[in-house]
Amino acid sequence: MDFMKLIHGFKPNDNDLLETYDHKTSLETAVKEAHIMVRFASEHKKNVDDADIIAISAMQSVLTPPPKNGLEAYPTPQQEVAFWKAYENLATIIAPATVESILMTRGLCEEMTGESKTRSPAGRKVRWYKWFTLITFGVLFVLQIFWFFGNQTITDLEAINQSIIVLENQISAIHAAESKNLDEANNNTADVNKLARSKDIIERKSAEKSYPLLNQLTNKEHMQEAANLSLKAWNRVWSGFVFFITYSFDQEGFSRLNPYTQNRVEYKAALSTLSALSNLILPLLFALLGSAVYVLRSISQHIENNDLSSSTLTRMPSRLILGMISGVAMSWLIMPGSPSAPSISNTSGDIAQTLGLLKSLGPWLTAFVAGYSVEIFFSFLDTIILSFTKKKTHPVQ
Repeated sequence: MDFMKLIHGFKPNDNDLLETYDHKTSLETAVKEAHIMVRFASEHKKNVDDADIIAISAMQSVLTPPPKNGLEAYPTPQQEVAFWKAYENLATIIAPATVESILMTRGLCEEMTGESKTRSPAGRKVRWYKWFTLITFGVLFVLQIFWFFGNQTITDLEAINQSIIVLENQISAIHAAESKNLDEANNNTADVNKLARSKDIIERKSAEKSYPLLNQLTNKEHMQEAANLSLKAWNRVWSGFVFFITYSFDQEGFSRLNPYTQNRVEYKAALSTLSALSNLILPLLFALLGSAVYVLRSISQHIENNDLSSSTLTRMPSRLILGMISGVAMSWLIMPGSPSAPSISNTSGDIAQTLGLLKSLGPWLTAFVAGYSVEIFFSFLDTIILSFTKKKTHPVQ
């Protein structure tokens, strides 16, 4: 049985229902729905009263098309009262499932198994949510990898620069000690031959100490050059996507700058991009992914409980938006260095406890969790409002 054809047949016209309403057609539709509810109740081992089944069968017998030479029959008031009471009892027995949710769930199952070739609006929405979740996850995964490479390059470059500074200071200290020793030799030795030998010994010892450091410095400078080239290539990737902005390294005259200045420009541009990714784009995508996962899980639970309805699917886009907003807002509240992040020491006990827990999760995971469960965000807001309300409320003397 193709349930999608059945559910499409139950949809009313777009015209005014009062003008197109037909009592007998309404009863015929209700009888079909009652049979669906009886079948659903039987499949799920729910007890249906025999009197209800008799009332439904009696109504179906009355509404059965008569012979060609017969007269069209209508149910008596007593039969209609018994039928609608049976209908009400069945609706109570199968709750929270409804006829719409039963047909929608079975129709989706038939679409997934290939039994039905009809593409229902509900099926299209469910497939849209699935693809939306997969695309969001894919974009997030790619951007995380991109962020990881950029962040690792910046971290390596900063470590290399620090090592170069340390090596240069060590070499400078050796040269300073060499100059001091030479000055002392000049002042304390009058014999020219002895002075020459002393200088030779001092310079040789200085060279022995500085030679390994010079080799290390050369290697670090080569690594620095490689890291700067990697950072330049990383910058060109994202600047190619953000084509509507002209960056400093794309402007005329950049090539005429000295290499050190060019490297500093590339470094600053990479830091700005990493900050935008980690503080804005990635939290938003994590929140959106959490919200999309919640929507898919909610749809699965509704399908399992046979209570999926068109109104449920209609509310899902709003849930995506709420999850995205709450996830981003919560990540900003706990992000290190964010101007919107409150200090735990300056907040009340409940708020401080919540902030401490969220800070332990980190901004990205917090965005995902808040996107999955918007109740966390609204509970946090209620806690803040309640804390201010308590401060402003004073007992009447």
